[in-house]
Amino acid sequence: CSALIRLNPAITFPAKLTDLSHSAAQVVCDARYALMIDPSGSGKSLEESKPLELAVALPFDDFAEDFKTRCRVKYCSTRPGSQQREKMVLGLKFLSTDFVMLQKLDRILELYTNP
Repeated sequence: CSALIRLNPAITFPAKLTDLSHSAAQVVCDARYALMIDPSGSGKSLEESKPLELAVALPFDDFAEDFKTRCRVKYCSTRPGSQQREKMVLGLKFLSTDFVMLQKLDRILELYTNP
């Protein structure tokens, strides 16, 4: 599903959510956005990277459930099968998630793992 990554108040970019757990997420985005986070594309500067925000709105039967949390990029790599680094994969580790967001995340995971 679609997601938004907010680097700072002025920079937000689209991504595709490909994996989600209680403590992390994986997204695929255009390389130009991933390289704003990790300019070298090597993953060496990720420990010093600033926290960012992940926002996901998942459509369910008759409503949209949103999930938003702060996270840090743990890895950044070229997407397998992508030509000339057009797409990159970002692994996002959640920094902290409040109780309401954890409840939403539980609901999302339950609905997607038990269709």
